[in-house]
Amino acid sequence: MNRIKNVLFLGALIALAGIGAQRAVADTPTLLDLWFNEDGTFVQDSGTGAPGVNEGGLNEVTGIGTITFTDTTASSGYFGVFINEAVGTPYWDEYGSTSESPSSGESWEIGNVPYIGGSPSCATSYGASLPGYVDTCSSTFTDAQKGTLGDTNGQPLGSGANFNTGDCVSSTPGACNGDVAAALGYSYDLSAGDEEIITVTISQSAPSSGFYIDQTNPCEDNPCADGVTPTVGKVYYSLSAEEQQIPTGATPEPSTWLLMLSGLLILAWRMRRRFALKSWGRFMALLAVVAVALGVSARAQQVLTVPWDPTNPAAPHTAYAGANIVLGATLINPVSGHNYTYIWNYGDGTPVGSPTTITNFNDIHGSHIYPFSGTPTPGVTSWTAVVTVNDTTASVQYTGNYLVIWENNTLQSRVNVAIDWGLWYMHQSMYHPSPGVG
Repeated sequence: MNRIKNVLFLGALIALAGIGAQRAVADTPTLLDLWFNEDGTFVQDSGTGAPGVNEGGLNEVTGIGTITFTDTTASSGYFGVFINEAVGTPYWDEYGSTSESPSSGESWEIGNVPYIGGSPSCATSYGASLPGYVDTCSSTFTDAQKGTLGDTNGQPLGSGANFNTGDCVSSTPGACNGDVAAALGYSYDLSAGDEEIITVTISQSAPSSGFYIDQTNPCEDNPCADGVTPTVGKVYYSLSAEEQQIPTGATPEPSTWLLMLSGLLILAWRMRRRFALKSWGRFMALLAVVAVALGVSARAQQVLTVPWDPTNPAAPHTAYAGANIVLGATLINPVSGHNYTYIWNYGDGTPVGSPTTITNFNDIHGSHIYPFSGTPTPGVTSWTAVVTVNDTTASVQYTGNYLVIWENNTLQSRVNVAIDWGLWYMHQSMYHPSPGVG
């Protein structure tokens, strides 16, 4: 009986590599274009980011997730993004708005995007004549290119600036607007020995506080493109920045079980057509091989969150109505003698509680029932939960993102949540000879 249970559990582990893909639904946001400005160097994203840019938390198809930029050069710096996101279909009747005031050093702009072809006559491509690009249809792109965002909204509700008015069917005069582009920037002065960490968040849930851009598609060709849902589509853009001391004095230790499990799943998935793992003994042998291969690498202090799909860091975990999900995370390589606390922000507007003292670095998980408010759309509405660890002795902070998507309560959704809880139980139950090692 134990052997049967072990084989079944192994099957669940291997299934993890192929479960959890999002279902495509109508009016899902689509990332059309993404550019970065790093101290005046303007580069187009090709799916691999740019120097200093981490897109591990970004879904390159939908554009939902996080972009993180890290700078360690002591000087005055600037980082900006230009984002062309199609919020629903059709996308030419969108408009923009903002909330609250930007923080010191933060800049923004909302505008139209260059219309390619047709009338009016504009540039044939975004980077038509870099670096001297001039676009007569939209200043937002050129302002993003130059790093001179004007804190202006060129596409407010009712602006009537739609380049394709004939295709907009609306009973409200002036309600048709245009294809919205959003840009965010941040200027900073970085001290020696510090690093600047800038995070741009693109979400379908409004931030609970602070400045953000709200891009709205009212689906004026009612009903929306799916022919059924007369709902409003929204995407929110926000930016946060933090200067902190570059971590030093770390004692390298082997990678955590998260990395070992990721490697195991990838290897098992690739090998499953060659032979079947029929016993727990073979599973343990394979785990040992992967552990040896990955144990030679060393890492400094870092927060690691459990990936849903090891081959796709942007793949989210599942939540559904009434489900209490686990958000697994660990802190690796803590400094001996230092004190640490952690806190979870679940990203849905739930009030953030007080920091909790870490007593087990292998277990800084959270659990949560989504949603906190509103009416989420299955397969579309998503949240980015963030776990923050503070080294209170050295005044250093570390963060990790955990992506969650709302789904209907189906057998597949319940299986996904059960897998997350099962893997976390295995992690809690295994022997850990030292912090960060399983």
